[in-house]
Amino acid sequence: MVTRSHCRALLTNPAIDRIIAVDTGSVDSSPKLLRAAGITYISADRDIGYGDAIEIALEQSPKLLDPIDEANECLWLIHDDCAPAKDALHYLLSAIAERPQVVIAGPKLLGWYDRDHLLEAGISIAPNGARWTGLERREQDQGQHDEIKEVLSVSTAGMLVRRAAFEELGGLDPNLALFRDDVDLGWRARVAGFSAICVGQASAFHAQASASERRNVDVSEAFLHRPLMLDRRNAAYVMLANSSWWTLPWLVLQLLGTSLLRVVFDLLAKLPGYAGDEIAAVGLLLIHPADLIKARRARRRKRLLSPSVVEPYIPPRGSQIRAGVDRVTSTISQKLRGKVDVEEIDDSPRYSDLGVMTEEFDEPDILLSSKSSIMRGVLRRPDSLGAHCNNCSLIHLRQSSLWIALWRSAWFHSNER
Repeated sequence: MVTRSHCRALLTNPAIDRIIAVDTGSVDSSPKLLRAAGITYISADRDIGYGDAIEIALEQSPKLLDPIDEANECLWLIHDDCAPAKDALHYLLSAIAERPQVVIAGPKLLGWYDRDHLLEAGISIAPNGARWTGLERREQDQGQHDEIKEVLSVSTAGMLVRRAAFEELGGLDPNLALFRDDVDLGWRARVAGFSAICVGQASAFHAQASASERRNVDVSEAFLHRPLMLDRRNAAYVMLANSSWWTLPWLVLQLLGTSLLRVVFDLLAKLPGYAGDEIAAVGLLLIHPADLIKARRARRRKRLLSPSVVEPYIPPRGSQIRAGVDRVTSTISQKLRGKVDVEEIDDSPRYSDLGVMTEEFDEPDILLSSKSSIMRGVLRRPDSLGAHCNNCSLIHLRQSSLWIALWRSAWFHSNER
C-alpha cells in the first residue's frame, strides 16, 4: 500500500527527476493516492512480469537529447515490498558517479522485521542453481559489509542502473517474469564489459513477499501460482542460458541431480507439492527448448568477454556444502529445542508507517508448527538447503504495485554544488 508519506518522500527528493508508478492490479487505495499526488500512474495487467512493467514505464519516459545527460541518466527500480533508507539514493548515486565502468549498483538489504538481519549484500548463483549471498545464516548487520564491493549482481528490489547500459543489454529477460532476473542481468552486464557493485552504506528493508509466499504469484509464467517451481525453473534457465557451451552437459547433470535429491527429501518430509514443483520446474524448461536456444543466441551477440569472467563470483562447492550443513544443523537444533525462527518485533516504528506495505506485513506468521517433523521443518525453510529465500513465513498480500523512479544524475550533481 502506498501512503502520503511515501509519495512525499519521493517527490521531495532533489535527486529524482521523475517518478513513474506501474500498478499491476492493486485492490487498495494506491491508485487514488498516486493520482492525488500527481505521480505518473500506469495501470497494467496483473499477470505481467517485472521486466515488462519496467518497459511500460520507459515508454513513457523519452530519452534525453543531450549525449552527456543521456550517458548519466539512471533508473532506480524499487519493489513495492521494499523500503529504502532516506539516504540510500545519495550513496548509490555517489558510488556510481565515481565509477564510470559500473552500470549496476544496489544497497544492502535488511530484514523487514529484524532490521539488523542481513539478507543480501550482493548476490550470485551457485552451480546447482541456488541463490547465493555469501552471508552467514541469520547474520546481523554490524557494519561489516558497509564497504563498496564488486559483485555479480544486486537485487532489483533497490537496483540503480544506468539507462543506456540497461537498454543496450536488452533490459530484463522477458522469460524471467519474476525471480533470478537480477542475477541474469548482472551476468550479462559482466560479460559485456560492465561491472556491478553493492554499496554497503546504502540500505533498504525488504519483505521478500513473493519469494517467501507472503502473497500469490500471479505472473503468467507461474504455473498454478507456485513460486518455488518458478524460482527453480528460472535458476536453471539462467545457468543454461549464460554458461559456456562446453559446460552445459555437466550443468544439466548437476541441475537434474540436485532436483532429484530435493524430490526425495520432499517426499520423505511428506511434502508432495514441493516435490511436484521440483519435477515441473525441469519439465517447464525442457518442453520449451526454443526459448533457451533463442536466449543463448541473444547473449552471444552482446558478449564481449568469456562467460568465465563470472567465475570469481560463483561460490565454490566447499562453501556451498558448509553453508548447507550449517543451515540444516541449525534448523534441526532449533526444532529439538522447540524454538521457531521468527524475526523479533520490537517497539520501534512499524514498517507499514513507511508507506509501502499494509499492516499485515508487521505481523509475521509462524511457518513451522510444533507438530511438524524435523525433516519437514528443514524443507519448509528453503534457505536451509541453499534455496532462494532468507525469510520464510506465510502472509498474504492482496495488492501488487511496481515502483520505478527515474532521474538525471547530472541534476543530482548540480544540486550538490
